[in-house]
Amino acid sequence: MGARSRLVVEAGAATLVVHHAGFGLLLGALAVVWITFVTNAFNLLDNSDGAMGTVGAVTAFGLSVCAAAESLYGLALVLCALAAALAGFLIHNWYPARIFLGDCGSLFTGFVLSSAAVLVHDGHEPLTTAGSVFALSAVVAADSLLVVVSRRRAGRSVLVGGTDHIAHRLRRLGLTTPGAAVLLGVASCAGVVVGLLLHRGVLGPTAALWVAAGVLAAVLGLLRVPVYTRHAPHPRLPGRPAAPGTAVDMAGGRGR
Repeated sequence: MGARSRLVVEAGAATLVVHHAGFGLLLGALAVVWITFVTNAFNLLDNSDGAMGTVGAVTAFGLSVCAAAESLYGLALVLCALAAALAGFLIHNWYPARIFLGDCGSLFTGFVLSSAAVLVHDGHEPLTTAGSVFALSAVVAADSLLVVVSRRRAGRSVLVGGTDHIAHRLRRLGLTTPGAAVLLGVASCAGVVVGLLLHRGVLGPTAALWVAAGVLAAVLGLLRVPVYTRHAPHPRLPGRPAAPGTAVDMAGGRGR
């Protein structure tokens, strides 16, 4: 499916989730936009061995705790199963990866996690909900923001893939592919902890501002890392499949 058709389907599915939750018109519209955004943000994060699986597993486990606290035990079980599946998948997706999630796997993961984040906050105060949901998905939001701003500044299409994501830039700074995945996992864990504390009322909504400040600082700092060159793209590594329209770099990453 094309990008626009896919967005329509995702928004339709998100609308069903929001309708089931019983949100009002304004809050429901914002929730649909957020679910659609995070769904695609997880898809974009699937660009380096182990990156999306690590972030997804950490986020799924954190959301399962939120769901259990709200007595949503069915949802908590689904999220625990997803966290376990992603952890098992990481055994094969760790650098050098032998299998990949692809669009179907990453979009599914993003949709389940973003929908769960909305459902577990049903009935909570709007500011707390916004702060907690943002903290829980801070890493994928930062990656998408970085890519959009970077490509717009470079005059490139946002829809054309490239090796300009957080993981790619971290490797240019000297980290290994597994090191970049671990760092993203640690950052995701920090965001999930803040999100959990906001969800349980231990922290006030202003705590999310610290997460937002961290995201902004990371994006501004990583924008200074050069990623666009005039050279031809790297050849695809033998035995590593790449989806049409994506580029594969030499350090275990796939461009989106």
